[in-house]
Amino acid sequence: MLMFYIFLLFNHFVSIYTNTFLNYSLTRNKRNINYSIVDRSECSEIKSICNNLSENDDLLILECLLSTNSKILNHLNKSCQHVVWEHTKNLIQDESVKSKLLPSCSNDLNQLNCGVDDSGNYLKCILNNINNIHTTNCIDMLIRLENVAFTDYMWISSFLQHCTKDINNLKCGRVDSQSFTQINTVNCLQNNILNIQDDCKREVFHLSELQSENIKLDAQLYSDCSDDYMRYCSNYGAGNGRVFSCLMQHMHKDQSKLRDKCQQHLLRRQKLIVQDYRISKGLLRACKDDIRKTHCRKQISSDKTVRLAQILLCLENMMKNGTTLDSECKEEMIDHRKMLMEDYRLSPEIVNNCKNEISIYCKGFETGGKTIHCLMDHALLKAGNSNTKINDQCMRALEDLVKETDVGENWSVDPILQQACYPVVKVACKDLLGGDAKVMSCLMDKLGTDYMNEECENALIQIQYFVARDFKLDPQLYRGCKRDAIRYCHVRPDNVTEEGPAYGPEVLPCLYR
Repeated sequence: MLMFYIFLLFNHFVSIYTNTFLNYSLTRNKRNINYSIVDRSECSEIKSICNNLSENDDLLILECLLSTNSKILNHLNKSCQHVVWEHTKNLIQDESVKSKLLPSCSNDLNQLNCGVDDSGNYLKCILNNINNIHTTNCIDMLIRLENVAFTDYMWISSFLQHCTKDINNLKCGRVDSQSFTQINTVNCLQNNILNIQDDCKREVFHLSELQSENIKLDAQLYSDCSDDYMRYCSNYGAGNGRVFSCLMQHMHKDQSKLRDKCQQHLLRRQKLIVQDYRISKGLLRACKDDIRKTHCRKQISSDKTVRLAQILLCLENMMKNGTTLDSECKEEMIDHRKMLMEDYRLSPEIVNNCKNEISIYCKGFETGGKTIHCLMDHALLKAGNSNTKINDQCMRALEDLVKETDVGENWSVDPILQQACYPVVKVACKDLLGGDAKVMSCLMDKLGTDYMNEECENALIQIQYFVARDFKLDPQLYRGCKRDAIRYCHVRPDNVTEEGPAYGPEVLPCLYR
């Protein structure tokens, strides 16, 4: 009997505890739901900006922010911007929109075929049917919601559906000085493209493609590059996909020409192009027929996203095996190969696998190919000195880069090599055109002669060290020896896919034997 009473007493306490806990949880959740933007510690500054509001209602606060001075809005700390983004997203959720509209729109809503299914399309559906609404108060509330909602709601539901988790994880919610568009949020995701999930990545790549067609759709880039655009590329309309190519070409020629902020945005675009070649409208436009003719997309991957390196390697292999490509396509390929050789930051493999070597041996994070050649120089030192610490993964990343850019085929792809060897080429190889390794062969012939200078020799040997490790990177040698290499040296045919350098350094000794 005593045990029975103890059991009843225990259940009583458990019941009290459970009810207390549930009540606390419900109260806490209700309190969290009712939190407004100004209740969040990250946004304490908004209290002073919007100090005349009758209540702390998110709709009123967002309207206040939209009407405030653009400079003040731009200087909100990023944590607060993300809070504003979160609350704006919550405000335009289907249930929230319906609760806001019901008091003044109940009669009109019943006449519309707009369902609440948490898809994020409810507000879009109502706005598309605004002409069928006749209640003035309802129309006023709709207009208020539209003004503070993400203005690009024509595509926002799919974007939010797939990217909300990444936006929250990376704190990428942003506002801008005109309205709560998603352009700055997309920019943040673009800068973190390697750290977002595949579903969101596809959305970001899709939006990036749209931006490539029209520079105005990338609002920050358009703003920060406007002077450079007017100075160098005004002959191309702002809705023309060639504007990006024009700005990038001028940055490659002379970085000092473009403003720093503009260069930062162009670097962001270049990183995206490296991950998906279709974001480069210049390459896509010039090489579309050749990519289809050579079946490069099908050979590479069934996935929608194809890296720039994959498409370049495929087209380069086709050329080496006798396929003729359009001249405009070849020019675009050279431009993109130069882009990869100029800035190591465009190669995630080098950034990740060579970060220790860069910090120890190549401090300064210099572009223009200097960091890449610094790493190559230390790779050479490693070949002659086992005490030099450059890890195998970094070596592999450099080998892959030389293969992707095919610098052994065209010397002008490498800015360091071109600058150092131009005086030699101008005198000793002046009648030779770039490509097919003609100039590279000429330069190698001039080693040890009076034509050669020290800077050219160093840069040339650094490149040739990697070219010699893969006989396929010497186009003349490859064409002359590939059948024998397959027959005698266990080299795989071209249609066999493999990672990294094609055949390794054993092929040349094998052929010689």
